[in-house]
Amino acid sequence: MDYRNDEFSDRNTVLYGHNMKNGTMFGSLKKVLESSWRKNEENMTISLDLPTGSYKFKIFSIYKVDYTTDYLLTSFDTIQEKLDFIKVAYQKR
Repeated sequence: MDYRNDEFSDRNTVLYGHNMKNGTMFGSLKKVLESSWRKNEENMTISLDLPTGSYKFKIFSIYKVDYTTDYLLTSFDTIQEKLDFIKVAYQKR
C-alpha cells in the first residue's frame, strides 16, 4: 500500500506488486495483464482481514506504468475529480 494511504479509508487505495526474476515471490503477478486472467471474477476480488474488520474489494483497473504519478491521488475535492480519475484508470486497464 502506498505510504500516502490511510488503512483503506481513502477514496483510492494504491497497491503495488512486484515479483522476483526467479519467480519465487509473486511469480504469477505478470498474469494480471492477461485478459483471460482478469475475466475470472475471483481474480478481481481482494479479501483483507484487519483488526478493524474483514473487507472485500473489487479491482476495477490493473495497469503497468512507467514512471508516472497520475495514479497516486488518494482523495478528491469534488465528485467530478473522482469520476475523471476513474475514467482515466478504467481506460488503462
